[in-house]
Amino acid sequence: MKVYSAFLDQGKEGMEDSQINDEIDLKQLITSVLETRVWVFVGLIVVSAIFWGIQATLYLTAPNVLSYESRINLIFNGASERSYPNGSPFTINDVISPVVLHSVYENNGLSDFIGLRSFVSSFSVRPYTPDRNLILAKYTDLLESKNLSIAEIDQLQKGLNDELSRASVDAVTITFSGKGLETIPKILVEKVMRDVPGEWARHMIEEVGVGEFREAIYTSGVLDESVISNMDYLIAFEMLLDRLELLQRNILVIKELPNGLVVADEESGLSLPDLEKAVFDVKRYRVAPLINPVRSLGIAKNPELVQLYFENELIELKRGLEVHSAKRKNISEAYSNYLQSGSGQQGSSASTMNSVTTQIEPEFFDKIVELTNSGADIIYRQELNTLFLETSDKMSEAEAEIARIEQILSSMKGQNTSTQILRESYSSQVNEQLPSIIEQLSNYFRVSERLYKKLSAENLGSARDMFRFADGESSFTQSNKILSMSNLRLFIIVCFLTVIVIVPVVMIRKSLLKD
Repeated sequence: MKVYSAFLDQGKEGMEDSQINDEIDLKQLITSVLETRVWVFVGLIVVSAIFWGIQATLYLTAPNVLSYESRINLIFNGASERSYPNGSPFTINDVISPVVLHSVYENNGLSDFIGLRSFVSSFSVRPYTPDRNLILAKYTDLLESKNLSIAEIDQLQKGLNDELSRASVDAVTITFSGKGLETIPKILVEKVMRDVPGEWARHMIEEVGVGEFREAIYTSGVLDESVISNMDYLIAFEMLLDRLELLQRNILVIKELPNGLVVADEESGLSLPDLEKAVFDVKRYRVAPLINPVRSLGIAKNPELVQLYFENELIELKRGLEVHSAKRKNISEAYSNYLQSGSGQQGSSASTMNSVTTQIEPEFFDKIVELTNSGADIIYRQELNTLFLETSDKMSEAEAEIARIEQILSSMKGQNTSTQILRESYSSQVNEQLPSIIEQLSNYFRVSERLYKKLSAENLGSARDMFRFADGESSFTQSNKILSMSNLRLFIIVCFLTVIVIVPVVMIRKSLLKD
């Protein structure tokens, strides 16, 4: 027991000595680390000088890349379906199309700061999808589920594509980025970033017409007073009647548009029914009283020229009549041949049917009839009848027009002294009233244009309804700033590594010198 007690006492003394030695070692370690502070300080100064010297050199030698961004929300009808209000296809690249950027470049006088090619190539556009990560995470969890069939995977993939597509058309980000942009004043760049989407909307609405219905509408440009007034009377009235038909066609187009019958022109106060009645009155009470005597009396400035014009018209009409007549004959023969071939088949089918009628139940017979091509037969015969009627109508119109022109040619050959006075009287009336009629019709064409555009703006929107700025101003970034967050983070890392390297090296060196 005494030996054991002595052994324990000796162990306690050893532990106390060990603790004392540990305390001495820890103090020495801290002291040794503190003794390296001068070297650490000098090392940090040297490393800092080298680091920031390199950054300054890169800043002075590397090209400075500036980047401006603005975001717009697309608010026009059809944006989610990637189409303009009138149904034309839409792509986000339209926002920075060359014609748009050229106009912005010229309007802002940017030739003093940057070349046109560099300006255009500095723009880019991309969809803005803030929910992209959430959408991807949602579908990633679903796709990682076990026991999914191929059909289910395809359906999830389609759903992912659809959601990403819908999320990427509501807004776009316009970027103006490149080298050498520091020469452009920042206030001018911010104006350019606002002008680009504005010019795109103006161009598409006013010049391309995406805010108008996709219907043919004739403008007042089809009425050229100088051309009509210089023509002979009968030819001038032929043109005038043709233009009246175009104006009436405009009215029919507008009538079919939403709210077409209730829209009113703000400038003239005319509604569409008012315009339709006004055009009818011009045709009946202004044109007809002039054109009828001219036709019946054959009034012309140059009778030989007018007669040659209508003779050529007559030849063309008769040639067209012959073509329509031949077409109708071919249709009639095709219809007869089809009926004959069909009756032969029906006869053989009927005999066969009679031989087995007693063996077939009525319900089964009905099913057999449903499986025949009777439906296709009816459709084919209807198409032939429709072609026959259309051709006959064209022949009737041609015959009526031939009769009208023959009457004009006949009236031109009936000049005598008793009608000469009437000819001169009506000629003066035509010369006096024709310009005012042309001007009145031009005004009605302009009214139809304004009604059409008003309906388009009310139903499809205008340039101000194409987009809306998502942010108040453009964001700005610079690629190689000296005092940037990335440079500061890198500097801190370099300083930390410098301390980690210098402290052990200095401590080892001192330890070796003591030994």
